[in-house]
Amino acid sequence: MDMDSLSSIQKINLKANSKSKIYLAKSHIILTHDFEYEKNILKNAIQPDFLRIFETQELKIDIAHSVIKEAYITSAQTKILAIFAFSYNHFAQNALLKILEEPPIHTIFILYANARNKLLPTIFSRLVAFDKRAKIQKEPFSLNIAKLNIPTIYEYIKDIEKNNYSSERGREIVGSILQALSIESKPLNQKQLLRFDKAMESLHNKQSVHLVLLPLLLSLIQNP
Repeated sequence: MDMDSLSSIQKINLKANSKSKIYLAKSHIILTHDFEYEKNILKNAIQPDFLRIFETQELKIDIAHSVIKEAYITSAQTKILAIFAFSYNHFAQNALLKILEEPPIHTIFILYANARNKLLPTIFSRLVAFDKRAKIQKEPFSLNIAKLNIPTIYEYIKDIEKNNYSSERGREIVGSILQALSIESKPLNQKQLLRFDKAMESLHNKQSVHLVLLPLLLSLIQNP
């Protein structure tokens, strides 16, 4: 979603002189390559008493627990909990799932990441996302997602195994599969979302890309 497409912005605890356009209607994700710029927007726009920033290279379970603890501290007015992380540990994300889905009253979460594949699909299914990155043409998924079949998948997987793709490349492919499904207007149910989560976790743990993608793609074959 584009920030400029919003017709109205809820102003919660903004500084009196703030002219920043910030979406504060509910918890959300912001994809950006410029964390410092986004932090400055928050600091310049929101009163410090109602802003908590958690900044880390990798969001680990202990930091996730600190975020949750802070969320449950009662506040008379809405507070913003902003998480800036270059990577998000899967255990930490799973720990945050419930509170993101049912946040305490007067609490809004903003998750900042530099790539969509840094967050689990189940996180994306719960929050609106704004992409503020410079537009770069991404490589689309090379197979026709609507016409997947076993022979085509096996040829594709053989090529991946032959080229020994990196885990990062594997995560990019998973992201391109999700994008292809979105373009084809094929919504994923909870079981399918969890399957994508498991694939991302396996790639994070350096499992071979072809072994991760094979069952994932086979699960997407349309039954006649």
